[in-house]
Amino acid sequence: MTTTIDHRRQRDHLAADAATDELAGLDLRTGRRWPYVLLGLAVGSVATIAVTTMAGDGSGDASTADTVQADLVTAQVTVQDLVEEVDWAAELTSGDEVSVVATSDATVTASAAAGSLLERGDVAFELDSEPVPVIYGELPLWRPLAEGDEGLDVLQLETNLVALGYDPDVTVTIDDDFTANTAAMVQRWQEDIGREVTGTVAIDAVVVTAGPVAVIDEATVGERVRAGEAIAALSTRTETATIVGRSTGTITELAALDEPVTHGTVLYGTDEVLVQAVTELDAVGALLTDPDADPVDVEAALVAAGYDPDGAVVTDAVYDDATVAAVELWQEATGLTVTGALTADAYVVVPDGLDVVERLVAVGDRMAAPTPVLLIGAPTMEVVLPVALTDREDFEVGGEVVVELPDESTVAGAITEVGAAAVATEPEGDLTVDVVVQLTDPVDEDLPASEVTVTVAGDRVIDAMVVPTRALVTLAEGGFAVEQVLADGTTVLAAVETGTFDDGVVEITSSQLRPGDDVVVPR
Repeated sequence: MTTTIDHRRQRDHLAADAATDELAGLDLRTGRRWPYVLLGLAVGSVATIAVTTMAGDGSGDASTADTVQADLVTAQVTVQDLVEEVDWAAELTSGDEVSVVATSDATVTASAAAGSLLERGDVAFELDSEPVPVIYGELPLWRPLAEGDEGLDVLQLETNLVALGYDPDVTVTIDDDFTANTAAMVQRWQEDIGREVTGTVAIDAVVVTAGPVAVIDEATVGERVRAGEAIAALSTRTETATIVGRSTGTITELAALDEPVTHGTVLYGTDEVLVQAVTELDAVGALLTDPDADPVDVEAALVAAGYDPDGAVVTDAVYDDATVAAVELWQEATGLTVTGALTADAYVVVPDGLDVVERLVAVGDRMAAPTPVLLIGAPTMEVVLPVALTDREDFEVGGEVVVELPDESTVAGAITEVGAAAVATEPEGDLTVDVVVQLTDPVDEDLPASEVTVTVAGDRVIDAMVVPTRALVTLAEGGFAVEQVLADGTTVLAAVETGTFDDGVVEITSSQLRPGDDVVVPR
């Protein structure tokens, strides 16, 4: 998604500060902030000092005048390492929009409300009083399905109906064949949700989505829709994939809900096999996870990769103790649980960055292959910020950022993509590239698309001298000073040059001030 917005959000940090109105005209580097890493400002010290009326000429000299005793708040001049932070205006996108289009003329008789979150099996709307639920997958239902049909769309349907519990006696084989057992399962599903019981699946019987979706524009009840017209608009919240068990036995282990799926995560275990996630493939892993791999090639790869230090493996397509030992060395070296498993059904290759979204079985269940075991997925919610082409080098994949949401709360994020292709925001406008940020902290799934602020760490300033912003005094002839507290309790104006302002502090340079000096901070 490309959105035209300001490249950098301009902030006036002094406007929210308790500084005097005289500071409002400062020429700040808007959009840039320099929060110090080690605070250490001794703000809040109270000293009884002689307040001297001064006429400052910018030189720092002060004339002595009548003095009065008063309690004043002071702060110490400190030296800090500053980390530059740059704020960027960005947009939080809530997922890919899916437009549901009618495949035949019908009247909308019910609809899920806008803002509703729909998961597998939930009804999105009704057409002519027939419920139309959501199922997960990648293939839209492009044809009616009936007994005797074959194809990936059959596999998708069976996976969903089994996951929803409509095969209680485990009679359906999850494959690409629509059998009599599949038809019986369809009938149970239709009866349960209130559709006409036929054992066949009409082309408009389901809405296929990549995972949970939110209703953006609900279907209008009472409206007559024509074939090809949009019924409703949905927004994908999570893109998912189903882990299908290929072994039999009683489930003894199962990945926890919301658990991150990383290399070596145990997805599930039975009394026959422990099934692990593989996100990093080397030559050995590519062969071991391939059910059609030649055993000779597997053995040769183990030897070539150095997992047969004693030379015991014979490349003869016979998996013996030496082969198992070599596989165990490979598992240990690559971060997997050491099992010695040589069959492809002990490994599942998955993309990195997914979480367990739904558990479709429970520990103790008896599983007959194939059975859907887990639903894993990743949120589609992301943040997109267009940056000037000249600023592209300031971003790198993996960089950590902070995202401020519309309610002013902040969450962590990581840069997942830095666009390579530049686009013009308008004719003859500046060239920009999109930087994509994935949120790494949990957020409300119902959070709508909105403008947000992304804070990115930049350059460092070493040994900056810092005082509170409120310590600044505006001189009549121009420029700034601070009121320095001398050893005898009197004060003088010390001329300063200001650097960067942020959150109540300012970087200064001065020939008169040294770290450890005290300056007056107005109450």
